[in-house]
Amino acid sequence: MFSKGDQIFFSGSFVLDKGVLKSIRLLQLGIEHGFSLRFKKDLVGQLWPFGRFALFRKDSLGLQQELLLLSRREERPESSWVLCNQVHGSRVEVVKSKITNFSQTADGMVTKENLFLGVYTADCLGVLIADAKGHVACLHAGWRGILSGIIEQGIKQIIDKGALKEHLYLVVGPSIGPCCFTVKLDVAKLFQKNYPDCVNDLENGTYRVDLWQVVRKKSLFMGLSDEQLEITPPCTCCLSRYFYSYRREKEIMGHHIAFIKGGMPIRG
Repeated sequence: MFSKGDQIFFSGSFVLDKGVLKSIRLLQLGIEHGFSLRFKKDLVGQLWPFGRFALFRKDSLGLQQELLLLSRREERPESSWVLCNQVHGSRVEVVKSKITNFSQTADGMVTKENLFLGVYTADCLGVLIADAKGHVACLHAGWRGILSGIIEQGIKQIIDKGALKEHLYLVVGPSIGPCCFTVKLDVAKLFQKNYPDCVNDLENGTYRVDLWQVVRKKSLFMGLSDEQLEITPPCTCCLSRYFYSYRREKEIMGHHIAFIKGGMPIRG
């Protein structure tokens, strides 16, 4: 992380813009998107609402409150937003209009409509996929969803919607890194079968799994190139100043939201 002028950069790939983390590459493409952070004072002492979308409530009222705050922050009507009922699976829905009451059970969405798609995360990977023609996908990728194919489904669905594979760009937002994602043998075995080089045995009954590299491998398998991937996010578990983390804070935590807007990008 480093600063330049009034901006804060993470990993050289993300910039902190008015309290929201954004991919430099997606900004260059003119795509509206972002990853919210938690409440903290920034480096110049101002109180930015880094988590203004993230409340402690997990029920429907809490989600509606988060949506209202996010709408105010982005100066968008609530009717523009689409969220889904996340279940740590691999289902990806094509969205053609606003889904109401948060009733759609899925962990990913694809659209080309003028809608904001959003998923909630707290260590899980928020994955954004886009081209420069208005096709976008927004995925909630936990370890279960990654194993069951959420990444492959997201890429397949956006291509089926009309995007060209060679024009896609995939970004993984703030999430738990290989430095902190430790599991027991039962989970480690699920990854060792197909991704043995992504599992590190700590020799004390626990294993580290690199979910970022698993996503990279799955994306390459689906035909994307390394140049189309941005998988160098900050680790939510390490950076308590900026991020909530279920692994670090357990139930007493907030959530971030990863979001992206469909429709033709804004050209500066």
